[in-house]
Amino acid sequence: MEALTNTLGIGIGKVKLRLVSQEAAIGEVLRGRVELDLDRVVEADRLTVSVLAWQRMVAVDFLNRSPTISTRKLPVVKKQMELAGEAIYRSGSYDFAIEVPAVNWGPKVPLPEGLAEVVGVISAVTSPVRMPLEWFVEARLHRTWKVDLTERLQITVPE
Repeated sequence: MEALTNTLGIGIGKVKLRLVSQEAAIGEVLRGRVELDLDRVVEADRLTVSVLAWQRMVAVDFLNRSPTISTRKLPVVKKQMELAGEAIYRSGSYDFAIEVPAVNWGPKVPLPEGLAEVVGVISAVTSPVRMPLEWFVEARLHRTWKVDLTERLQITVPE
């Protein structure tokens, strides 16, 4: 176990994430605390907290005349805030306040009415189904050439 601890940095402690509330709307500020519970001092590049959103896509493909269902999880939002830079870290806590960012889907291009209906019908049959966004807050102690210490909590962001 000592070799894994020295080489990869596994088993040296934990990052704990505490939130005041696990629900926030777009533009609201999430407040919380990152707690480092380390068994020893750790050299790290930085400590960050991030707000992340992913969207699961479900698609039906026809391979060899039989339908197959595929799913993908695409990153949609990532807002990161640095709590501390390169340092020797010890057990302790760091308070944070980070805004839940808006989702930027890009500009919508208006289509002529007849073309819009055709595009809608075609996309309903061939396009993947977009599931609701999955939102998370993540605390990460970044370490070069070692396993990062992380904790991720799911949050609720009303659409």
